[in-house]
Amino acid sequence: MKKIAISLLLCLPILQISAQFQEDAFCNTPAPEYSEFISLPWFGNSSFIYNFLDEINFANYKMTYDNAKYYVPIKIWVYRTDEGTGGATATELQQLIRDLNTHNITNNTGFLYYLKPEIGYIDKTKFQRVNFTTEAPGLSLKNSDNGCINVHIVDDLFKKV
Repeated sequence: MKKIAISLLLCLPILQISAQFQEDAFCNTPAPEYSEFISLPWFGNSSFIYNFLDEINFANYKMTYDNAKYYVPIKIWVYRTDEGTGGATATELQQLIRDLNTHNITNNTGFLYYLKPEIGYIDKTKFQRVNFTTEAPGLSLKNSDNGCINVHIVDDLFKKV
């Protein structure tokens, strides 16, 4: 069983790396030729975009909490000391989401974010200071929820070369 687990652990990174280096033709969507690209009506023509925005009455569209197009769930993981102290509080996290949504409303992005009900607290002092290269990937795989954006909050994220 150990041999199988070790084999899988060695193969998965190789598969991940090979997936990143496929040729463009592999996805069957050829890159547009430059001449085709510059012939598009909006290439170098800002007035085309402004006219389009006027046609859809974008200037009068004001996004609010009620008319957002996309509501995106966020799961937050807070790394604290062994005693359960430190890290961001629930109030601070809610304020971060409110600030993020305020910027999205101001810029009419159509996106609003909301916190999933349970904040994940990881009470291990050794994870308050996390190496971006070696520790962060494992922590984000171990502590994650499906169907949402997972955000991990640590006291110190560093990259040791």
